[in-house]
Amino acid sequence: MTPTFTSGKMKMMFPVLAKCGEQLRALVAEHVAIGDAVEVKDIVARYTTDVIASCAFGVHCHCLVNPDAEFRAWGRKIFHDSSLGGVKRILFFALPSLAFRLKLRVFPKDVSDYFRLMVRDTVEYREENLVERNDFMQLLIDLKNQGNVKGDKTNKTSKASEKGEIPHLTVDEMAAQAFVFFIGGFETSSTTISYTLYEMAMNLILQAKLQAEIDFMLDKHGGEITYEAVQGMEYLDKVINETLRKYPPIPLLNRECSKDYKIPGTEVVLQKGMRFGLTQIKVGLVMLLSKYNFWKSPKTDIPLKMNPKTFVYANLGGIVLQ
Repeated sequence: MTPTFTSGKMKMMFPVLAKCGEQLRALVAEHVAIGDAVEVKDIVARYTTDVIASCAFGVHCHCLVNPDAEFRAWGRKIFHDSSLGGVKRILFFALPSLAFRLKLRVFPKDVSDYFRLMVRDTVEYREENLVERNDFMQLLIDLKNQGNVKGDKTNKTSKASEKGEIPHLTVDEMAAQAFVFFIGGFETSSTTISYTLYEMAMNLILQAKLQAEIDFMLDKHGGEITYEAVQGMEYLDKVINETLRKYPPIPLLNRECSKDYKIPGTEVVLQKGMRFGLTQIKVGLVMLLSKYNFWKSPKTDIPLKMNPKTFVYANLGGIVLQ
């Protein structure tokens, strides 16, 4: 799966993120037009759902337009289940071999079936109608059909390919990858954007400094929100990192690329700190802060009320800003 997350592939998917970001900004504009406060926790969750649905599953669910969209309803079931579901996930993480022997399910069967069917239908439609898109699902289809991603360059052929044994993804494996993409990027990204906007509303001087950098980089790139423009925003990186330090969305991080690494025998370079979720966060913040200022609202608790039963910062209420 490593070839799917090269900088080139991330850049290829950037227009999808930018389009969802434009829709996010349009939704905020509707609230601004009537002088209404914005519940950012809700709208950015809808934004990240739209991004992941489009990139990972190849579908347009329009959650920003319709908060009750079917895809979002099923996605909520992943994160809002019974206490038993939480116990199962802990068991899978701590004692995976035992969980496997007990044949435990991390998520309800109907949820898994829904996302598996969605992937299968998307794959069948694209293959039957010769449809190709610049998204994560297309990369998975390439791995399914040819065992590698189009455009990848290798210096030498692996032993498996020499024997004609290049592994190809199955549809179930594709569904699993897309599903992991969703659960790994939805909650963490939406939470980080929400807390970042909250911190900017509480620190107007820092908000102005960040907006100045955003304006400078956008002007440098012809007023367009491009991959290069977003990647060049160093202060934005610092703001996001500080937000993650204060409000970590997960209690631990078990995967981290600590330095640039070139996979032996290929031209594929895994870049330090390269993550789809981080790019998704940056696009959402740039879209909003390049257009609007945010202030604290009387409707938001200060300080935020956190759930004392969790190991991470889980806000009990909404984050309403003006």
